[in-house]
Amino acid sequence: MPVNFCRLEDIFDCGEKFYAHRDSKGIKEKETLCEHLSLTKKYLMLLLEKKGIEDIVHGIAGNMRLDGSKLSEDYVELISDMFFNAVYLHDTGKINPGFQNRRMENERFRRSREGGGHSLLSALIFIDIYTPVITGRYQGDMKFYMMNILYSFAYQISRHHTYLKSLSGFTDLLEAKKREKSSLACYKPGSADRVNTVHFKKRLERRIARHIDGIEFYILNKLLFSLILACDYYASYEYFNSNAIQDIGIIENVEKLLSIYGQYHVCKGIEKYKADRQHFKEMPINALRSELFMEAERSLLQSMDKGIFYLEAPTGGGKTNISINLALNIIKEDRRYNKIFYIFPFNTLVEQTKETFSEVFGDSLKFTVINSITPIVTKEEEQTDADDGRADYEKSLIDRQFLHYPVVLTTHVNLFNILFGTGREANFALCHLCNSIIILDEIQSYRNIIWNEIILFLDKYSKLLNMKIIIMSATLPRLEEFLDMGQEDKMLSYLIKDRDRFFKAPFFKDRVRLDFQLLEDKEFSLDRLKEFLEEVIAKRGCVGKILFEFIRKSTARDFYNRIKGRDQRVVELTGDDNKFFRNSLLKEIQEARDIIVVATQVVEAGVNIDMDIGFKDISILDSEEQFLGRINRSCTKLGCEAYFFNLDDASKIYGNDVRTQMDLRDTEYQQYLADKDFSGFYKRCIDILKERNSELNKNSINAFISQALELEFLKVQEKMKLITQETFQLYLPYILEDGENTIDGYELWHKYRELCLDGGMEYAQKKVWLSRLSEQMAYFTYTIIAFDAASKDAIRLKCPNSFGSYFYVDEAQRFLTEDKKFDRKEFMNYSGGIFL
Repeated sequence: MPVNFCRLEDIFDCGEKFYAHRDSKGIKEKETLCEHLSLTKKYLMLLLEKKGIEDIVHGIAGNMRLDGSKLSEDYVELISDMFFNAVYLHDTGKINPGFQNRRMENERFRRSREGGGHSLLSALIFIDIYTPVITGRYQGDMKFYMMNILYSFAYQISRHHTYLKSLSGFTDLLEAKKREKSSLACYKPGSADRVNTVHFKKRLERRIARHIDGIEFYILNKLLFSLILACDYYASYEYFNSNAIQDIGIIENVEKLLSIYGQYHVCKGIEKYKADRQHFKEMPINALRSELFMEAERSLLQSMDKGIFYLEAPTGGGKTNISINLALNIIKEDRRYNKIFYIFPFNTLVEQTKETFSEVFGDSLKFTVINSITPIVTKEEEQTDADDGRADYEKSLIDRQFLHYPVVLTTHVNLFNILFGTGREANFALCHLCNSIIILDEIQSYRNIIWNEIILFLDKYSKLLNMKIIIMSATLPRLEEFLDMGQEDKMLSYLIKDRDRFFKAPFFKDRVRLDFQLLEDKEFSLDRLKEFLEEVIAKRGCVGKILFEFIRKSTARDFYNRIKGRDQRVVELTGDDNKFFRNSLLKEIQEARDIIVVATQVVEAGVNIDMDIGFKDISILDSEEQFLGRINRSCTKLGCEAYFFNLDDASKIYGNDVRTQMDLRDTEYQQYLADKDFSGFYKRCIDILKERNSELNKNSINAFISQALELEFLKVQEKMKLITQETFQLYLPYILEDGENTIDGYELWHKYRELCLDGGMEYAQKKVWLSRLSEQMAYFTYTIIAFDAASKDAIRLKCPNSFGSYFYVDEAQRFLTEDKKFDRKEFMNYSGGIFL
């Protein structure tokens, strides 16, 4: 059904020159308001076509209910019309004489003295346009229902140059704006007296839950805000750069990608196995991986009507390869899907998957990494070593901000910023999630206190934005147990029907022998651990490759210092190691025959090492299984063992994570780990979380849904934070010898300061250059926890030299060990803080 756009000539005199933008350099002619709104419509239509958003909005409206009953087509059409016209008319308030005078230097309005704002006025005009439409058609609850939607859409218009906050108080702002008669002097229908904000004020701010689904209403408004931002930004870009946005980064030729993917050596092996089940008789584990691959694909094709898919596969089962195949098959089966997002909890997993995509697709598929340390790549850099002067920084920045790439590899924090963030930039890309495939890796690492809220929103987002979400992990919590619905209504499918066939196969289940004897030692110490290490080596008759994992960096450093004088190579690997050091160390570990690695939990995911023996300080069951994935990873060794001990208190690290209430000191949980059966463990966790959410307090799930219904955007954002710790970046410069290259940390700092202080550089170019610097500055940057909401620990920083987002330390050498590793203990003594 075609969009029914309002006529601009019914709103203001299109014959008069109202301007929307002007070139501060005076090179380009001013852009008229009609031209800007025309471009806005153009880009709205582009997104409707490329991302299928028209059908999505109609679908959301068609799914909305009043007292349990779906709305009739008449209501659906009006809601859709209001939605799309909110995008189109977002800047009509620029007819404000004050804006024309102060911001546009419009000679016609040079005597106007009104304020120069326009967003709130645009919202007021929007309400005035649709108020008579609603009041003329509906009465009673239905009128209130539609007015709720109208005012909510108007709120999104009013905030398109700032951030989302709360609908509360919005009517007071409208009433004040309505009294500014001169601001509305050029508005054709008159003074907007029909906008009776007082009449709706109390009812708008006390929404009736039976009228509107809270999460659904929240998502509809978030999508509108994203579309307003995107279309306004694209239209403005075209005016200022005389260049249209055409490529928004979608997959258009999936057959070509499937053909390239089919040539990948892993896929070739699977195809040979399909034809001949004896193909992997010399490597039976590859036969099992092939069976896993084939079953996941078969299950997917049988359940394409579902929105969420669980890919539960053992460590070493090839989840990344399976997920690539699943994503491409979804696109092949349903051409509405045209973009893939890979979401990871750790940057190490992002980098590992990037390498896989490079190996499989080379230059045939454009994909990008979006995180805080990956530079923005300009199009010129992709094609040639062009001079910086020829780079289109604006386009490169807009591609990054709006995720104009067929495949995006990013972190869970970035995804949750898009889904729940309140800022403009956080909301830019939400509209691009429509008709996309989202692959979530290691979801159990997300803050489990909000698992209920996470699955509620993922379920709604998948349905409303027509997203396919693949959740994959070796330890997968049954989050659907939070969903209060019948089995037939669940949009969820398990891709591996008989998990025990794979998890309990000897190659995966028995590749490491578990030993819990150290947990019986009530007075366990690092000295005892060192002594036990010697016993194990003596029993084995060699060192081999041994991995220690601690849950505190300070404990890892203490143990490293105790054993580093051995004849065998001993190395330390923690989250404080920069990318250069980590990569070189991982290469050494992979190539070594005898090496002892002392590490923290940084080794649990995305670190491709294959050790013989493991020692681990117990924490949560998920973590123990991830650790085991680093032992005998190839499943080809004999005599591999893992020993568990209890040293540091995991609850001090994990805070209010319910999983710390149960650990390997209990023989029942030892059996869960040995059997690779986590259902009983997760059942207990989810029961605890359900009980917490049922309590009549501020943490109740119903209270949270009410916040979504009332469009309390800031409260929803706060609730859905994945990381509650507040941190600061400590910059310790030194001269880093990187093989043939030398990286000067002092010089980088000076470049950073000069770049930040350069007032003449264009914003986009500065953002691109800063992203390039941040990659190298990360070598000298350490994250310090300033406040941890779970433990209430805080630090007072003694560091007067701060600039931008960094704290700079002149006496860096004082806080670096002889091998250039960060000495947290020394810095703690200096700053007097508490560190994890």
